[in-house]
Amino acid sequence: MYTSDTFIECHVKRDNGKNGIAYKMLLIIMAAIILATLYGVPLVLGFYELLYASIPLTFVLFWVIIVLFRNQYIEYEIEIVNDTFTASKIAGKKKRIDLVDFSVKECDYIGPVTEERYQSDLGKAELKLALTENRDYPITEDTWYALVSGSDFKYLVAFPFKPEMFQVFRRYNPRNVYQYRKPVKPSENGRSER
Repeated sequence: MYTSDTFIECHVKRDNGKNGIAYKMLLIIMAAIILATLYGVPLVLGFYELLYASIPLTFVLFWVIIVLFRNQYIEYEIEIVNDTFTASKIAGKKKRIDLVDFSVKECDYIGPVTEERYQSDLGKAELKLALTENRDYPITEDTWYALVSGSDFKYLVAFPFKPEMFQVFRRYNPRNVYQYRKPVKPSENGRSER
């Protein structure tokens, strides 16, 4: 029997929230203090020659701040090719770090975080990885998780759910996947559509 290959891709941009804003404000305040020190101390002490050395240090400081700001930009790329689930982290729009690579067949369970067994699975996992917009993801039907049995330990991967993922999960691990039912949407003529 011939089955076609499946490929699903999902990009998630991390929202750093209030901590990200506080981090950027702290960087700006620290830069202002350093600049005031670089230029103020030579003026107060009368060492005007040190002002010339402050100019290159100012450019270095701005470069460091730009790099630190850029590293706050985090994006996750999730790919499902047949039964292989891979996820990478892209930091600063350049640096790519592979996070997980597992087969859907290795999962003890795949389902939404709203399921009753989520809390017990979270307790079983030795490592938790959130591939979601926020570090503390909301407990909704749109966020699913996979409990994976690694070679030495179990880990939990939370990710945003797309309906097309369900068929792939059911194809390769039918016993350990949540019984998902497509939501019914009312059509314009009054009949419900699936």
